[in-house]
Amino acid sequence: MINALEDTRPIALVYDPVYEGIVDAIRSKYGHRIEVVRADTATYPEQGSGGSIETKANGSQTPCGIFFTSGTTGRSKGAIISNESFFVQGAAKLEHVGYNINTVYLHLVPLFHVGGASSAVAVLIAGGTHIVDDSHAFSAARVMRLINKFKVTAFAAVPTMLGNIVDKAFNTSAKVSSFDTVSKILVGGGALDPQLKTQVLSVFPAAAIIVAYGMTETASSITFADVTARDRDDSGDVGRPPSHVRLSIVYGNESRNQDQGSTGEIATKGPHVMQGYMGRPRESQGVLQDGWFLTGDLGLISDSGSLILRGRKKDMIKTAGENVYAVEVERELAEHPIVAECAVLGLPHARYGEIVCAAVVLRSGARTGWEEELRSFLRERLSHYKEVVYDAADHREFVTGFKRRKDERRRRAEDELAEQARKDRIEKRKEKRQLFKKMRQARGIHDFADDDRRSEEGSREKDNLATDERMYENHEGGKVRVTVEQMESSIAPRIPMERAQKKESDVKPDVRKTVKKGRQGLAKGKHSSTRGRKSSKQGQRAKKR
Repeated sequence: MINALEDTRPIALVYDPVYEGIVDAIRSKYGHRIEVVRADTATYPEQGSGGSIETKANGSQTPCGIFFTSGTTGRSKGAIISNESFFVQGAAKLEHVGYNINTVYLHLVPLFHVGGASSAVAVLIAGGTHIVDDSHAFSAARVMRLINKFKVTAFAAVPTMLGNIVDKAFNTSAKVSSFDTVSKILVGGGALDPQLKTQVLSVFPAAAIIVAYGMTETASSITFADVTARDRDDSGDVGRPPSHVRLSIVYGNESRNQDQGSTGEIATKGPHVMQGYMGRPRESQGVLQDGWFLTGDLGLISDSGSLILRGRKKDMIKTAGENVYAVEVERELAEHPIVAECAVLGLPHARYGEIVCAAVVLRSGARTGWEEELRSFLRERLSHYKEVVYDAADHREFVTGFKRRKDERRRRAEDELAEQARKDRIEKRKEKRQLFKKMRQARGIHDFADDDRRSEEGSREKDNLATDERMYENHEGGKVRVTVEQMESSIAPRIPMERAQKKESDVKPDVRKTVKKGRQGLAKGKHSSTRGRKSSKQGQRAKKR
């Protein structure tokens, strides 16, 4: 919260009474420049009744909201989302999820999440009905009651929420038929386990399940996939993008590439991309390049055009649909006086996807009950979903091994990118050679296909490649402009030995030698004519004298 206030420098803070304690601390530090307003939901109808709302025309690029997300450094950053971004993303959900005027949408995802806000905009555009739960904690039992009471037809949730709803439904006497009003379930924030999907469909038999992939910086979802009828475990397939979303794969430091079937970093471009991070131009430049947003996720584009996720480039833990960066938790843990050394890693979990696990080396004289002490310490500094499970680490070797696992995972991701970049360079070399070969054939020059094959296998590969690179750059744009020196330097080293061994009577006159001699003759003539002009001028001066 403090980071958000420092980055955005707001003039007012509206809060729910449940956060009174936190707001008191904020008021004492920022009360001189921030107006703090308590919002009591019980008085909303009275406050808004009979009043008019003044509207102001805003452009499509006017910022609509600032949504905070964890960053690669562990500190949260505010993504600036424009009016246009929200509108196009909301319209995309109308098309791919199917919200309409008859939709009764239950808000389960918090509105401070861009996914929750984007869905609210989508239902608003469609003219549907909003059901907002005013409780401050997710409750599967309460969700089931709201669905029955208001005949809910659609909602969005993360897999953890769905798992809790399924467990509650199976452990109660609720009839499955009582949930047959739900026709759309949008799933985000993590992969949907096939077994969980089957259970969800048994509870909501009339529902279509749509999986979405997105992030705060892209104003929510950039791909959608209807997985209702999938009979295979293909959780990495997150579907296709809407028409306004451009996707590409980046291989290492190579430019954006549309090749299919190759793993690299996912990049996206379009009106949905954020304008930047609030008050953080350096971080913005690091992820926004020529209008492309670099997601930090690894993936590939399949032959059918679907995006396949392959992991995360950075060391991030995804637990219950929330992003937790290990470095953020490590930094806070290191501040506690009893912690000598620590390492944080995400461990697999059936329900939450991953859980945050920390290995700590305690300083001498540490008290008993240190686990609860550290938990209380972190609760005051981190969000509740960053709850940490501790492993006793009596030896530094345990923490060293823990860190090694993190390093190995990071190296695997980097090696995968480097390998793909190498393959991509090889393909580009082949394309350049083919272009150069066609150019030579068009000019009636000897076809050196066999020589190229031998040169690829021989020690001259590097020299030939450098020549091809230079020749290719000279022919970009289809303009063939080759000097004699370039042609000689490119062709001469590739003359096969068998040509040199032919009889002189079988070898045609070498055109290059003729050209060379002709040039030498021209050069001599030029020098001699210059001497002639000099001598004639000297004679004229002598006559004048």
